[in-house]
Amino acid sequence: MSLECGEKHLHALLSIITSVEKAGYVASHKLLNAAIRSGYERTLPPE
Repeated sequence: MSLECGEKHLHALLSIITSVEKAGYVASHKLLNAAIRSGYERTLPPE
């Protein structure tokens, strides 16, 4: 495997990893927001 080929492969792998990390970050952020919201609603006194 030539160096250039390996470099392209590495870049592809890195872009996959970054997109997965971004998706995971967005998902965890949404989950966190939902958890905070539901926890906040639980602490409110019932109407």
